[in-house]
Amino acid sequence: MKRILVTATVLAVVAAFAAPIAVYAGVPTGTGATDISGTVPVVIEVDAPASAALGTLSVSAPVSLGSPITVTVKSTDPKWTLGASADDAGLMYTSDVPALKLANALKIQGGDLGTAWTSLSAPVTVKTATASVGQTDIADVNFQQSIGYGDTAGKYTINVTFTGTPN
Repeated sequence: MKRILVTATVLAVVAAFAAPIAVYAGVPTGTGATDISGTVPVVIEVDAPASAALGTLSVSAPVSLGSPITVTVKSTDPKWTLGASADDAGLMYTSDVPALKLANALKIQGGDLGTAWTSLSAPVTVKTATASVGQTDIADVNFQQSIGYGDTAGKYTINVTFTGTPN
């Protein structure tokens, strides 16, 4: 008899452990989560016309473009500056070897510079951010060149570079 009781006790214990394991098997054992992060870089896009022509220069008065050119800026940073700089300290030059250079530097006006003509003999700030992120901002700028009788006749050119930088 003692042997039968022991067997019955063992079966009862096994049944007690088997039931919770069978119920738990259908429930997920856990959950997981992943944080995804990313960084928006500072991107400043500057778009300016490829070329502009002053036409025939005059010794009697400075010559400027017939109408201003438009420089557009888009940025992911709300604080930026649009600058302008020119080759050879702002002096227009010929393709001759050696190159001839005009005596007076090219001048720029517009944007935050207003109506005043500013020499491009050194880089200048044309405009600071006024649009919100994702919006387009524009600067209408004009160029002016003066010549004198000391400048040699010829075809002169200069490269003006517009640069957007974050503040």
